[in-house]
Formats: sequence, structure tokens, C-alpha cells
Amino acid sequence: MLNELEIEPPTEWSEQPDEATGATRERLLTHDDGAMSVINGDVGNGFMSLIKLTKFGNKNIEGPTGKRTLRPVILADSKGVRLQQQFVHKDQSNIIWWCKRGRKVHEAIDWLKTNLETEIQLIGDIWLYIWVGTCNLTSFDRSTRYICLSSSKSQETVDQVTTTYKDIIQLFAKYPNCKLTFLETPFYSIVNWNSKQKHKNPSTFLEQDHLLEPERKSETVS
Repeated sequence: MLNELEIEPPTEWSEQPDEATGATRERLLTHDDGAMSVINGDVGNGFMSLIKLTKFGNKNIEGPTGKRTLRPVILADSKGVRLQQQFVHKDQSNIIWWCKRGRKVHEAIDWLKTNLETEIQLIGDIWLYIWVGTCNLTSFDRSTRYICLSSSKSQETVDQVTTTYKDIIQLFAKYPNCKLTFLETPFYSIVNWNSKQKHKNPSTFLEQDHLLEPERKSETVS
């Protein structure tokens, strides 16, 4: 494991996380130094009712104290878009979201190369959370809303993602006062997602599900 790389533990999801909220509702609280706590709400069968979600969002949670030294920023694909739309705690207002639907890892680093220096000048020192990779593993058909593995060459896909993560680490090394964390690609199921989209025979994707899981786990830089 590279010393510069921090990997957050995975979050349970029951469907395609890049296009749906999934089975776990997350709330992020910013700490004094810009770090974020992930607070999970167990939703049982895959979705939390509005009443339960509201009750969960209204929980009295002790917020951070002291002076913030880093501004938390999330660079993500649709997972970030969905997360941003969730119930917002007052302490989440300091989080900056750089999210775009369908973003792949090479698009993430391209965006950073173009914008990171200017953004840091405007924002100040940041703690950047990278949360991409889903769109490299699976492809989304907008006409049918089905997903499938992006490539049968699973190791090649993982190698491309891993190489790009290392390039992001090198790029970020230019900013020693900032911090970088990679959030792990969450669990999701091609079968479950396609079933929800009314596919006539979603079980045909079982083999792809079996191939997907080791790919997802291998996206940790080693």
C-alpha cells in the first residue's frame, strides 16, 4: 500500500450506486481539520422510508468544535450527486462538491489538472476525497437503464484505475498543506440493478456479478 494513500472502508449498497441512492444513507460531518465522519443509517430491505429518513436526519449528533484547518471537498461521479441530495446536517454546509454524473477516473484527473491549482487559490487548503471508479467497472445504457461490465478484461480495467490513482497522488504532492483520501468503490449488484429496471431475465447477469466483486476490491492501490 502506498504511504500517501488513504482508503476509507466500503459502504453497503444494494444496487448501482452511480445511478441510485442505494441501501445505505450516509451523512458526513466535518471535523476541525477537514476530515469527515461517515454516519450510516441501516435501511434493511434497501430503502429507508421518508419518516425513518427524516427521523435519522434529525438525530442529535455532536458536531465538530474548534477551528477548521482544511476545507473538505468531494470529487465524485453520480454517487456524489446522490449523496449531496440527501438530508443535510448543518455541519455539512462546509463541504464542497465537485461531482459529475458518469465521470470516469481519467476524467477526474483531467479535471484536477485543469482546475485544482485555481480552486486551491480560491478555497484555501483542502482535504480532497476522491470517489470515482464505478463508471470504469460498469457501463450504463441510458435507453434501457441496464448496466453491464465495461470490459471482459477485468485486470486491465483495474490496472488503468490504479495507475490513474497513482497519477492523482503525484499531482496532489504539489500541495503539501492539503490532504488526499480515496473513498472505496461501494458494493453493488448488476443483477439487482437490472432487476429494478424490469429486465426480463436479470439472472443472466449473475456471472458478471461474480466478475465485478474482485474488480471492485482490486481498485485499492497496491
